[in-house]
Amino acid sequence: MAAGGNCTRAAPATTARARVRNGAIAAIARADRAGSRPDRARIAPDQAGSGRIGPIAPYIAAAALAVRAGLKKMLVMPLLDGLQVVSSRIHGYGVIATRPFRTEEVICHGDGVLYAGDAEFDDTYALVLPAEDSGQDEQLFWDLVCQTRWFNHSCDPNTEVMLKWDRETRTMTAWWVALRDIPVGEEITYDYGFVADVAEPCLCGAASCRGVIVDDDPANVARLPDHLRALLRGPARAAS
Repeated sequence: MAAGGNCTRAAPATTARARVRNGAIAAIARADRAGSRPDRARIAPDQAGSGRIGPIAPYIAAAALAVRAGLKKMLVMPLLDGLQVVSSRIHGYGVIATRPFRTEEVICHGDGVLYAGDAEFDDTYALVLPAEDSGQDEQLFWDLVCQTRWFNHSCDPNTEVMLKWDRETRTMTAWWVALRDIPVGEEITYDYGFVADVAEPCLCGAASCRGVIVDDDPANVARLPDHLRALLRGPARAAS
């Protein structure tokens, strides 16, 4: 998977700064295409049947062989350097730093599988590239298959996720960048939101917590059920 340092590559690559995750939803990022800077868009995948599995592929192949051979050996996904999956104080499982990370340092890359917008799959941990940024007239999904799927949401995150879609090679690269210094033991978080249908209360504990994990598009917020709308705080509440 390409390193974050390649984000200066010119078109046809699209580089995205994402702030939202999927989950039967749509992930959203912000576009910045001024001057010579690379495109900063959102998140994505590929045509049905041509998804790229990447470094996880050998593990899937090995698992298939093990099943055929009647073996009961447990195969696990590769570990990410400097990170550990733990029980989270925020929600379910989370990931903490096992070494310090400096501001603007690349935390890790997120391996995934590419899906077309009309593909049937569990998109709970998928990142999304909208149609206007995919160059394919449809949104694309990058379904995370490594420990990054357990990065929790925070309204005051310590990382942001970047996304690069290369239309020539039809490959997606996702990586997380530290927004500030992260000490050993701190949980890795980023800011994402759900569509109203699957929005949920936010338990990040930040002073700036918005109360609900939801994409802040006004039309989406307006669709929140009353019990979640009552939990909104700050600008998010005003927008509702």
